[in-house]
Amino acid sequence: MWSDADRERTRRFIEGVGALRHRIAAGTPLDAASQSAFLEAGTALADWQRRLVEERTRLGDRLRQLDEEIKRTREELDRLHRRQVTYPIEVERLKALLEERLAGRSPVIIFCERMEVRDEEWRNAIEGYLNTRRFDLLVAPEVFGEALRLYEREKKARGIEGVGLVDTEKERRYLGTARRGSLAEELETHDPLVQAHIDHLLGQVMKADDEAALRAHRTAVTRTGMVYHNFVARQLRKKTYEEPFIGEKAIPRQIERRKEALIRLRADREGLRAASAEVEWWEKRLSEKVEKFRWMKEHLTIAETIGELRTHLAEAEGERAVLLSSDLYKELERLEADYRGWRKEEQKLKEENAEWTKKASELKVLRDHAEADVRTAKEALEQATAVVSEWLSAYGAYVDTARERLKEAWGEEAPSPFQAPEPSPASARRPETATPALQETLARKIDNWENNRRGNLTRSVQAFQELVRQRTEYNLTYGFVAPADAPDNAAFDRLFEQLEQVDLPAYREKAEAARRQSEEEFKASFVFQLREALQAAKSEFEELNYALRHFPFSDDRYAFEVKAHPRMKAFYDAVMDPFLLERDEVPSLFAPSEDERAQVLAGLFERLVRGEEGDLETFTNYQNYLDFDLVISNSAGSYRFSKYLREKSGGETQTPFYIAILASFYHLYRSRKTLRLVVFDEAFNKMDEARIEASLKLIKQLELQLIAVAPDEKMQHMFPHMTTTLVVSRVGYRSFVDPLFYVPAGEAAGDDRGEVDADE
Repeated sequence: MWSDADRERTRRFIEGVGALRHRIAAGTPLDAASQSAFLEAGTALADWQRRLVEERTRLGDRLRQLDEEIKRTREELDRLHRRQVTYPIEVERLKALLEERLAGRSPVIIFCERMEVRDEEWRNAIEGYLNTRRFDLLVAPEVFGEALRLYEREKKARGIEGVGLVDTEKERRYLGTARRGSLAEELETHDPLVQAHIDHLLGQVMKADDEAALRAHRTAVTRTGMVYHNFVARQLRKKTYEEPFIGEKAIPRQIERRKEALIRLRADREGLRAASAEVEWWEKRLSEKVEKFRWMKEHLTIAETIGELRTHLAEAEGERAVLLSSDLYKELERLEADYRGWRKEEQKLKEENAEWTKKASELKVLRDHAEADVRTAKEALEQATAVVSEWLSAYGAYVDTARERLKEAWGEEAPSPFQAPEPSPASARRPETATPALQETLARKIDNWENNRRGNLTRSVQAFQELVRQRTEYNLTYGFVAPADAPDNAAFDRLFEQLEQVDLPAYREKAEAARRQSEEEFKASFVFQLREALQAAKSEFEELNYALRHFPFSDDRYAFEVKAHPRMKAFYDAVMDPFLLERDEVPSLFAPSEDERAQVLAGLFERLVRGEEGDLETFTNYQNYLDFDLVISNSAGSYRFSKYLREKSGGETQTPFYIAILASFYHLYRSRKTLRLVVFDEAFNKMDEARIEASLKLIKQLELQLIAVAPDEKMQHMFPHMTTTLVVSRVGYRSFVDPLFYVPAGEAAGDDRGEVDADE
């Protein structure tokens, strides 16, 4: 923010710069006051730049925080679309611990997930009054003591605190104790453990229509969240109920809140980006101004220097005018003309000297050739003399006879064989006739060399022009400042060295770091999603087992056994590591380590990335990590259905079949906002009465709606447990449908009989 002091400093800065400009233009030296004002304004300029740098840094930090918040909100929104609610981390840790240690013996229930709000007008009051009690965990009464010991033993190591673990064994006595008109009436559930907890917490909290009605009760609350307890009225804090958690209807509201938050966060981010860009622009401009100020600060005396230079210039101009009007100047002009004439004469003589030098070189070449010819002739003469001497030695006795016969043949003009012959006209003319040919050869070679030189010079000029063009294009494209027509490449060589040895390695390092980070984030996301899917599957089977324990089928009891698949056990154990959630940083999950679990995870992702065909589908499907079976227990012991399927028949095999089918429907309808419809044809046709009754009770416990088509002989066993029974009969080509209604003995028609919500 700009203060009055900042504005005053700005005013003085403008005045100081203006005064400096006028004084420099006028050539007037700066006085002490102007210099002081200018220096003070420069200090303010540097201070503004520093503040802008700090503001840009602060905006950058806030932008990074907003990016993290947007990323976290989007992840939460994605989870909500998959019907997965994000709870406080301590709740997640304790739930994961109990699910792991109590697997197969008790489901671990989060209180708010197993109930629904009847009247949405009371939601805020209920959410706010319960506050953190919404996240209480409930287990089966028979395992509460063990769960409490686990909580006590592991709380410090796992950082678990503030999470409620309900004593469901003792709390059962509160079931049905809620007062009429209490807040407990606004919640509904089908789980007796959850209902007991509701009656305990809210059964004595009365609903009041307005603040005046609060005083009629010891503990009461209004729809607006005004609580009255022990003679004290207090309004619930908005933050305790603005994020709903109770029931399935809370998820759409949370989704809407996340969407609104995303819109708000993105708008804030865009605003901050615009502000950051503007601050950066101003900071850059101020940085340039600060550099100019530093230069001006070093040249504050420039006005005095300009005045002195102007004085010297005037004096020099006067001296020059005097010199121009004097005889000495005329003599100087004459001497300059003579000098130019002698320079021309010198140039002419240089050209003549070059011509004579060229001719001397040519004559030297001719002389060298002539000397070479003389040497060759001498060598030939010496060889001929040697031949004659050898001949005379061999045939000397015949010399006189040969001379006489030669005279007879030639007469008196016969040449002596021992005298050197006279040069022939051809040999006498050889030096003169050889000179033009040699000169022609030399001229041709010189012309060739000159042509090559001119061609090379032309190509050199063209190559340099292309180099200048490319340099200019590079400067314009990349904002590089270097002379494009420099005779050497020093500036661009330094840039290349900077890019090759500094910038490019740094960019590669950043790119590699970004690649590693994105890869690690993907790995962590995959592991946690796979872990959630496995935990959800185990939780569903625990709920099924909890229901199955209350419905014996004759002498048999059934329970689903879920464990790690033998082939995938190493991967399963690594993913389900209870300490996985305790890692502070995601990359530590996959960093090189001697830890066996970390090595297994690294192997898993090696299979995902570079494995064989089909590995991706195998290792990304959570069902492949689990081995499912149905354990049947009776007085004779227990056995697994998969091993004895071929050895049994009748109801013994059909009952497990129906249990598996119902488990599949329960998994399919895991979201409670569905019709939950199950249709059976020839239902229970191989079961006895006890198994049929247990199956129908199980269907009711799982909150499934049954439509069953059964033969007549099964009607008497199913009829008492069905809401609607229709008898279809045919006579000839006509069909008749008759409804039947079951009324137990001693009860009036229309009484609540607790039937299965199903049709037959």
